Amino acid sequence: MSLKVICYNILRGGQFEAGNRLGQIIEFLKAQNADLIALFECDQFEANDFRIRNVFERELDMEATIHQTHSKAHITLLFKRGLELKRALGFNRFMYHGILGAEFEVKGVPFRLIASHLNPYSSELRLIEAQVLTHIALRSKHSLILGDFNCPPVGSDIPLKDFKSTFRARVSNHEGQLDTRSLQHIQNNGFTDLWKSKHPNEEVGTYPTPLGEKNAEYPFPVRIDYLFGSDFFEKHCSSCEVLEEGLLKQTSDHFPVMAEFDW
Repeated sequence: MSLKVICYNILRGGQFEAGNRLGQIIEFLKAQNADLIALFECDQFEANDFRIRNVFERELDMEATIHQTHSKAHITLLFKRGLELKRALGFNRFMYHGILGAEFEVKGVPFRLIASHLNPYSSELRLIEAQVLTHIALRSKHSLILGDFNCPPVGSDIPLKDFKSTFRARVSNHEGQLDTRSLQHIQNNGFTDLWKSKHPNEEVGTYPTPLGEKNAEYPFPVRIDYLFGSDFFEKHCSSCEVLEEGLLKQTSDHFPVMAEFDW
């Protein structure tokens, strides 16, 4: 059994900043033929009787569940028809951008997927959010945690002084030091950074892309989008990549992350 999973922040619904990019995003996703796709910042996907969500379902020939967040940056989970979705539940308490949890069973293996977009402004609040989503993930023997976590990797040695003040404030504690405790908490509870597990001696950035020339304001892109896996998913992860090619430089301010599993 193989399972392909994509995590992608599409920036303001794919159309409310830097032009309408929905067609390009759909074409990219269609070409990947993924089994599960978690999309973040799905602004207005619920408008007009969920018209945009329905377009994604139709064009990708997938089913979708959407969690509407207080921030309006909704979370959408698309899954292939035939995958057995046991249940899906979203909630917003304690979360700036909410959580969408879903339970599947694939080839006799039940697992939980937790998709979240962590607080973009406070490392203290991100730590609380990480505690919440980790608690949910630990209730299942097999779990995937994925999303835009607005935090550089554990062990990062990035020169904060070279970054714009808004980014420094986003990722620092009250003493101005890089604060990765939210990710450290996830890892301390047995979840592996799957990209790092496949690229132990490398680092890569997922934000910002060249879209709107945001990258000109940063000395280099930083990895803030992740897939974390429990032991089962670490063991069966065959690849985990940040996809940067071609049009992806102009479809969002984030690059997508894709992992493949075989069992």
